[in-house]
Formats: sequence, structure tokens, C-alpha cells
Amino acid sequence: MQKDAPLELAKYKDDKNVGYGLGSSRDESMARRMANLNASADLMKKLGKTQLTAGIEIVDEKLYQNPDGTYEAEAVVKINKQW
Repeated sequence: MQKDAPLELAKYKDDKNVGYGLGSSRDESMARRMANLNASADLMKKLGKTQLTAGIEIVDEKLYQNPDGTYEAEAVVKINKQW
């Protein structure tokens, strides 16, 4: 998706039940990984935890390609209730 609009998932930044993360890289896979890692860290910070024994699942993610060719990814994660 070509990026020409505001970030779609940024509305989740202040949601205490999920973590939101953003990643940017020339490599699509790395941008996604960075977004997921940052979202997991955000969720742990919101929960006041330094480690989790439960799993974290991706709720939503978006990938954008900037005009300069770099990728920007957003991710939203939550604790997996199956654990």
C-alpha cells in the first residue's frame, strides 16, 4: 500500500488493552519485525511488566511503502487468552 494518508492503526496508541508499534526499514520483513517488537514492548510497558509468561498475538498490521522505497509497518498486539 502506498503511504499517502495518516497511519491507520495509530488510534490504538492509547488503548491500555493492546500494544502499538511502528517500524521502518528498506526491507519489508524487517519493518514488520520492528513494528511487532515495538508493539510487544508497548504492551508490556502498559501492563507494567518486564516479562510475560503468556503469548502475544498480532491483532492487526499494516504495511506502507514510502515514495523513497522504504517500508513503514504498524502492528497492534494483545495477550493471547489461549495461554
